[in-house]
Amino acid sequence: MGGGSGGGWYRFPRGSSPQDIVKPAADKTDEKFLSTQVSNMLQEKLKEINAHDYEAIDRHKTEIVNKLKSEFEVEEIRFGGSHARSTDVQGLSDVDILVTLGDFEEGKSSNQVIADFARALKERFPKTEIFAGKMAVTLSFSNGLKVQILPAFRYQDGHQIPDPNGKGWIKTFPNRFARELTSVNKKQSGQVVRVIKLVKTICNANNIDISSYHLENMALKAFKYYTGDKTLPKMLKHFFNQAESLCLKPIPDLSGQSKYVDGDLSKGERERIARDFAQVEAKIDE
Repeated sequence: MGGGSGGGWYRFPRGSSPQDIVKPAADKTDEKFLSTQVSNMLQEKLKEINAHDYEAIDRHKTEIVNKLKSEFEVEEIRFGGSHARSTDVQGLSDVDILVTLGDFEEGKSSNQVIADFARALKERFPKTEIFAGKMAVTLSFSNGLKVQILPAFRYQDGHQIPDPNGKGWIKTFPNRFARELTSVNKKQSGQVVRVIKLVKTICNANNIDISSYHLENMALKAFKYYTGDKTLPKMLKHFFNQAESLCLKPIPDLSGQSKYVDGDLSKGERERIARDFAQVEAKIDE
């Protein structure tokens, strides 16, 4: 889990250097001018982040759905994870698909259901790399797209999904977190989701090893009562400033899937992430 200088989470326009950009800004000594330049740069980065191949995603989803429906009692199939929350990043985020099956079979282990899924999908995609994990079946397509198929059964307003620690099932309520995030994002003029996408990209470029879901939960806390300027530069700086302390203590998991979203982190790992965030905040200041 490293916090290398990384660099590279933004690029200067072709044919220009840092000096070319800084000089006119310095001449104008205009904070608004600087802010506009940085905002434009971040907007361009967001265009890259959002450049998903939706046609390929839909095609693969349709093929997967048709195969699973032909062999299993499928009640519903929908996107899950960051793709469902619109916080996914091109090139970084896998596509999660939640497959809700019919009546819950108490005696059937999650391992067996996953194995059954893997067998069926290998029949449909014989040339595709397919891996049966503890929670999902992962398909790695030749175009670079990774799709994770998660079996589930309905439970109240949530689901029962495979337990990553065993052969059984655990209860989860992903909509509870999704609703909170949607509410805070709306309150902050839709900027929170954009900030999350940029934060994920920045963390990846700076080798900060932290889960996507953990980052989203920190963003929820950082912006729940935020009253500052609703601009990307200001909000990015605010996130990393708040995250330096937020990462030091466990964050309860609103979905109920586990006690904490970051319960596997040691004290040393938390302190290292905090230092990494401080370095990124300093870069943003620069």
